[in-house]
Amino acid sequence: MADTALESLLLDEGRGRGRLPEDALLRWETGAMSLAEKRKIVASVLVNCLVHPGVKAAHSWDFSRVEPVWR
Repeated sequence: MADTALESLLLDEGRGRGRLPEDALLRWETGAMSLAEKRKIVASVLVNCLVHPGVKAAHSWDFSRVEPVWR
Protein backbone atom coordinates (compact mmCIF):
# COMPACT_ATOMS: atom_id res chain seq x y z
CA MET A 1 0.00 0.00 0.00
CA ALA A 2 2.73 2.48 0.92
CA ASP A 3 4.64 1.69 -2.29
CA THR A 4 1.51 2.27 -4.36
CA ALA A 5 0.71 5.54 -2.59
CA LEU A 6 4.27 6.80 -2.98
CA GLU A 7 4.45 5.90 -6.65
CA SER A 8 1.09 7.56 -7.23
CA LEU A 9 2.31 10.76 -5.58
CA LEU A 10 5.67 10.83 -7.37
CA LEU A 11 4.95 9.24 -10.73
CA ASP A 12 1.31 9.86 -11.74
CA GLU A 13 0.69 12.95 -13.84
CA GLY A 14 -2.87 13.29 -12.56
CA ARG A 15 -1.79 14.09 -9.02
CA GLY A 16 0.37 17.00 -10.12
CA ARG A 17 1.82 17.42 -6.64
CA GLY A 18 5.45 16.38 -6.18
CA ARG A 19 5.88 15.17 -9.76
CA LEU A 20 9.42 14.06 -10.58
CA PRO A 21 11.31 15.56 -13.53
CA GLU A 22 11.35 13.27 -16.58
CA ASP A 23 14.99 12.22 -16.16
CA ALA A 24 14.47 11.33 -12.49
CA LEU A 25 11.22 9.53 -13.36
CA LEU A 26 13.01 7.41 -15.95
CA ARG A 27 15.84 6.58 -13.53
CA TRP A 28 13.31 5.66 -10.78
CA GLU A 29 11.25 3.39 -13.04
CA THR A 30 14.23 1.63 -14.65
CA GLY A 31 15.99 1.01 -11.34
CA ALA A 32 18.97 3.21 -12.25
CA MET A 33 18.33 5.46 -9.23
CA SER A 34 20.18 4.47 -6.07
CA LEU A 35 18.37 3.69 -2.84
CA ALA A 36 19.98 6.76 -1.23
CA GLU A 37 18.53 9.01 -3.97
CA LYS A 38 15.09 7.43 -3.57
CA ARG A 39 15.27 7.98 0.20
CA LYS A 40 15.99 11.69 -0.33
CA ILE A 41 13.00 12.03 -2.64
CA VAL A 42 10.72 10.17 -0.24
CA ALA A 43 11.95 12.30 2.68
CA SER A 44 11.14 15.45 0.70
CA VAL A 45 7.45 14.50 0.30
CA LEU A 46 6.73 12.42 3.41
CA VAL A 47 6.17 13.99 6.84
CA ASN A 48 5.75 10.69 8.70
CA CYS A 49 3.85 7.41 8.72
CA LEU A 50 1.11 6.59 11.18
CA VAL A 51 0.90 2.95 12.19
CA HIS A 52 -2.58 2.17 13.45
CA PRO A 53 -3.21 -0.50 16.12
CA GLY A 54 -3.29 -4.09 14.96
CA VAL A 55 -5.25 -7.16 15.96
CA LYS A 56 -3.98 -8.97 19.03
CA ALA A 57 -2.36 -12.32 18.34
CA ALA A 58 -2.05 -11.56 14.63
CA HIS A 59 1.17 -13.15 13.41
CA SER A 60 1.54 -11.25 10.16
CA TRP A 61 2.12 -7.63 9.28
CA ASP A 62 -0.96 -5.78 8.01
CA PHE A 63 0.16 -3.07 5.58
CA SER A 64 -3.28 -1.45 5.65
CA ARG A 65 -2.39 -0.22 9.17
CA VAL A 66 0.22 2.17 7.72
CA GLU A 67 -1.01 5.63 6.74
CA PRO A 68 1.53 7.91 5.01
CA VAL A 69 1.28 11.62 5.88
CA TRP A 70 2.37 13.69 2.86
CA ARG A 71 3.68 17.27 2.88
